Amino acid sequence: MSQILKILTYNIQVAMPSDGIRHYIMHSWHHLFPHPRRNRNLLAIAEVIKPFDIVALQELDAGSIRSRYINQVDFLAEEAAFPFAEQQTTRNFGPFARHSKGLLSRFLIHNANHYVLPSKLPGRGVTTFCIGSKNAPLFIVNVHLSLGPKSQSEQLGFIRDLTEKYEHVIVMGDFNMSPSQLGELDVFKNRLNLAVSDALTYPSWKPKKQLDYILLSHSLKVQKAGVLNLPYSDHLPMFAEIILPNGFEIE
Repeated sequence: MSQILKILTYNIQVAMPSDGIRHYIMHSWHHLFPHPRRNRNLLAIAEVIKPFDIVALQELDAGSIRSRYINQVDFLAEEAAFPFAEQQTTRNFGPFARHSKGLLSRFLIHNANHYVLPSKLPGRGVTTFCIGSKNAPLFIVNVHLSLGPKSQSEQLGFIRDLTEKYEHVIVMGDFNMSPSQLGELDVFKNRLNLAVSDALTYPSWKPKKQLDYILLSHSLKVQKAGVLNLPYSDHLPMFAEIILPNGFEIE
C-alpha cells in the first residue's frame, strides 16, 4: 500500500493577522514592536500545522523585541509536536528583528542545508533536507523568493541545480510571482508539476493572486490539495496530500 505524506506551506507574516489593506498602514508598527495578539496567533497557527507531516514556513522571527524574544520556529515545532526542525535566519537586525524561515518534519531528516540565494539585496535563502532512504531520498525545499523578475529567475535556476540529482522532489514556499510568470520561466524544464493549480493565496482576506506554490517531481502523485481559508496572516496556507512511490520507506 502506498504511503501518504501530508505537506503544507505557509507564509505566516511573523504571526501578524491581517483582514484588510489598512493593516499594512495602521498595524505596520507590529513589524517592529511586540503585540499580545501575536502569541495568540502563533498558538492558532500551531493548531493549523499539527495534522501535517512536513511544513514549510516563511516570514518568521528567530527571537527579537517584536516577537518578545520567542523563536517562532522553535515555538511552532514544540507546540505542534514536530521532532525535527531546520531554521534559516536570512536577515539579522539583532534585538530588533531576525527574519527567518522554518522547515518542520515528523520524520528523521538527513543532509539538511541552508543556502543564500543570488540577489542584489541580501536576505533571501533556501532550506533543504532529505527524508527516507539515503540512496533514493525525498528531497524537500523551502523557498522565499525575491520580488524582482531577474532575481527570481536566477534564484529558481539555483534551486533547479540543487534538485537535479534527485528523483523525488518537493519544492514549496512563497515564490512572489504569478503562475504565468512561473510558467514563462520554466527553469525546471517540466521536471516538476504544480500540486495545486489556479489557487489564490494572497491577500488572505480577499485572495486575488497565487504567490505560494507546491511543486512535485513526476514520481509523486497528488491525492488531495488546496488552500485553507484562514485569517492568521496576509497569505493563505497551501496543502497537499502526496502519494509516495511504491516501496518508498520513511523512518
